[in-house]
Amino acid sequence: MIPMSARLSLLATVLVPVLAGADFAQPGPLQANRFAGTYAHGGASYPYELHAPCSPGASCTASSPTGGAGGPYPVVVMGHGFCNAPENYRNFGALLASRGMVVVVPKLECNFLAFSDSAKLQLHTGNAQRMLSALDAALAQDSRLDGAVVAVAGHSGGGLSALLAASARPSVRALVLLDAVDVASGARASPVPTLVLSTAPAQCNASGNAGGWYGQVQTGKARSRMRVVGASHCDMQEPVHSSCSLAGCAGSNPAAVRPVFLRHTAAWLAAHLACEAGAAQAAALSGTDLQADVAAGRVSDVVQDLDGNGLDDAAGAAVLPLPAACPPASPDAGTPAPDAGLPVDAGTALDAGLGTDAGTQGGGTNGGTAPDAGGAPPAQADAGSGTPGPADSLDGGAGQDGEDPAAVSPFGCGVVPGLPAWGALALGVAAWARRRRGGGP
Repeated sequence: MIPMSARLSLLATVLVPVLAGADFAQPGPLQANRFAGTYAHGGASYPYELHAPCSPGASCTASSPTGGAGGPYPVVVMGHGFCNAPENYRNFGALLASRGMVVVVPKLECNFLAFSDSAKLQLHTGNAQRMLSALDAALAQDSRLDGAVVAVAGHSGGGLSALLAASARPSVRALVLLDAVDVASGARASPVPTLVLSTAPAQCNASGNAGGWYGQVQTGKARSRMRVVGASHCDMQEPVHSSCSLAGCAGSNPAAVRPVFLRHTAAWLAAHLACEAGAAQAAALSGTDLQADVAAGRVSDVVQDLDGNGLDDAAGAAVLPLPAACPPASPDAGTPAPDAGLPVDAGTALDAGLGTDAGTQGGGTNGGTAPDAGGAPPAQADAGSGTPGPADSLDGGAGQDGEDPAAVSPFGCGVVPGLPAWGALALGVAAWARRRRGGGP
């Protein structure tokens, strides 16, 4: 018989982690599977990767990623960085899927010849449309996906595309910007609760303009900003894209900082999409999760306005409120709400129809120089790793927290010391040719 003292010790071992709250950087209880699919946009077909939770006992396939069981599952659409690829964000997909979210990561277009501000914005707008087209393709694929509960996320240039997508789809509840950068027309207002995770200015985010995004979140919407200490522009990726390393956009030890990006992304999205009170606590400076990262020196420069009143909260004074719509009212989404009207994509892609990746900004490289060889992969199952609003005017205006957007350089990843525009183009052409020969990215 086990002594009472031993039983109490065992009980404490089990209960303390539960009471303290799970680490949102760790996998959740569901199996995470990865599948390949395609979506159509502008007469072309593009591939996407889809990460989906599979309930125990369900038969999950490419044609029914959730096995027609469980849910309904909220959906996250993630935009990748400049000329990177969906496979560079499998760590995010696997983690979020294990926690009950479906993640769609579409191939986006890449155009080294978009030099003018208008051409860059046009490319980003087209990629925002592609993100929404991929979302609609995934919703049509599986009835257990909830098109009324959606979030968007984006890394680097994919961040601007994600924001534009959030501005155009009323069902979007939250936005996560992973060291996002902007084109030269300045920061834009986010119409939904927004988390900004940034890194120190360096090769591929030379102007360090992530702060401008935080200051532009609309009044009434929760916002949070923090810098991941010791991280470089591409360190959240796993695997890091080869051209990120080539351009000096990855740090010496990405594995050390990845859990920070994953933890706060998962907590922010779980609070807004899954209505998890523990996630709302983890996302706030008043919670133990964020406090632990601050105390350990893993994050710095934390600023929050969780009640959305336009004023930065006193340190640790606020808790992230759950959305008024919690829990979601309907079991299935039905037809998604019509978009708010993104400008028509004029087809600026260098390799139109080939599935090449994300948008350019700032007139230079953004952590990736290898256009994708294109072609949609077959819709086949992949085992996966198992680990891990309303329309927006998009005009500038003064930052709600007193920041001056003019003081934040509008150019994002446009300045790569020692790598001028012609050099970036040459790298892109060489990488494209290498992939055409079967040599990989």
